[in-house]
Amino acid sequence: MKVAIVSSASFQKINFAKLIPDNTTGIFSAVPAHLMESIVQYADVNRICCESRDLENSADKAREIERFCKECDHMIILWDGRPDIAKEVMEYAEKIKKPVSFFELDSLLYTEQLDDFGRLTLPAAIRQRLDYPQAFSVQADGSRMILRPVGHQCVFCEKGEPLRHMVLHQKSICICESCLGAIREISPNV
Repeated sequence: MKVAIVSSASFQKINFAKLIPDNTTGIFSAVPAHLMESIVQYADVNRICCESRDLENSADKAREIERFCKECDHMIILWDGRPDIAKEVMEYAEKIKKPVSFFELDSLLYTEQLDDFGRLTLPAAIRQRLDYPQAFSVQADGSRMILRPVGHQCVFCEKGEPLRHMVLHQKSICICESCLGAIREISPNV
């Protein structure tokens, strides 16, 4: 089976071994250079023919997208939700009813290492989709860690209704009017 892979530029460290079907015999890729190395490595290890295409800078982009989609048996599309080559390929693949495995940015797991101080780097694409928050609340849920942007929701009820900013123990927090009213009932001096 010949597989075509196309990706938006905002995707970073992708483990293509988890995405490419086992019965793949050839790979056509139209991915940014920082992802190409991972695909080439996968192809080398699995002794699969791999070919890179530059659809974005093609003189006749529409014709190249058409050829790209028709030459493969299955497509893997990684799209970040913005207008780009991945969106164009996805729209054409849908038009010709080509089998597609579609992944949005949030649907893929990032693998990041903690540094020596226990810090974690969040990919820029995720920070961008969250409107670049400066702080997060951290919650443990079984074996998962849940990060929530602070400042976009009430620290007590986690609702995003109109918020008031307050300073509590030298830290800026947000609290909604309902929770503030409940606190004032208990302590009128707030």
